[in-house]
Amino acid sequence: VKTKRKTVVSNRRRASFNSLFLVLACIVGIYLVADHWFVSSKNIEIVIEGNRCIAEKEIIELASIPDTATIANINSMAVQGTILNHPYIRDVVVTKDPVGLLNVKITERTPYITVLSGRGQWILDRDGVVLPSEMTKGVADHLYITGVAVKDEDLVPGEMAASPRILNSLTLARTIEEYDPQLLKRISELDVRRRRDIVLYMIDGSAPVLVGSAQVDNSRMKALSAIAHNEMRVQPADVEYYDIRFENQ
Repeated sequence: VKTKRKTVVSNRRRASFNSLFLVLACIVGIYLVADHWFVSSKNIEIVIEGNRCIAEKEIIELASIPDTATIANINSMAVQGTILNHPYIRDVVVTKDPVGLLNVKITERTPYITVLSGRGQWILDRDGVVLPSEMTKGVADHLYITGVAVKDEDLVPGEMAASPRILNSLTLARTIEEYDPQLLKRISELDVRRRRDIVLYMIDGSAPVLVGSAQVDNSRMKALSAIAHNEMRVQPADVEYYDIRFENQ
């Protein structure tokens, strides 16, 4: 009787071990097959999203994916870096999946502010990069920078504006937008005619606001907001201009 019990127990253990071995073998086999399939998948399809003006062909050329590449050995960060060399692409995210898809989601630069001078007009994005005409079609109401003397080397398409006065005005516009996007929409023009001061003009034709430098603290921003929303209830004809260059004015 004792011998039979040992045999039964031994057989049960052996059966359990065999079952466990088979399960582990299946898992390892599936992993090896899947891994081999993933690495050997050479048919890479590039899917591009977000481009409006930049041709897909340009983006694919920038990605520089070799014909011998596999989806597994593509360095997504490296591809992002090469695509960002395009002057009119502001941001890009590259992801990949095992089925051979390389997803490229780009953010193109878009019109933000217009520089007006006697020599013409140039449209910049929010970083100060000068945009080509094909990327500015259909631009309606816009914020303007005026009163700046423009040289040929100051505003070159595909490059950041070189004029410090233009860049200071752009900094001020972004600061106002961060404080209150609706406040920026009430402003139509940033005039840099004065040597050190920026003057703001409102869309409703109210008195101009003498801001000073592009570095505007919170107290002056509150004063600008009060003027733009006419919280002081003054008549436009009663005010020649507002001066908020200094605190507690």
